[in-house]
Amino acid sequence: MPTANGNTRYRKVNPMSLLFKLSLVCCVAFQWDSFSLPELKAFLCILDREEESYRYQVQLKYGAKKRAAEMRLKRLADDKTSSA
Repeated sequence: MPTANGNTRYRKVNPMSLLFKLSLVCCVAFQWDSFSLPELKAFLCILDREEESYRYQVQLKYGAKKRAAEMRLKRLADDKTSSA
């Protein structure tokens, strides 16, 4: 989510809280037609921000794991060539 100075700020999302929120949404029968269009659009914006934040956290986590694995593989390859 952009801040006033244009930088993007992300907050850590707890996956369990998302699952809890989604389970509440799935278990409760909503009468969507009782909401106005601006309210529904605001709800979609909130969901989009939550999804973006969660996706960013996943990309950070697995990007770091990927870099660590690549560095380890490079180190192993270098050790193999230097010992040969």
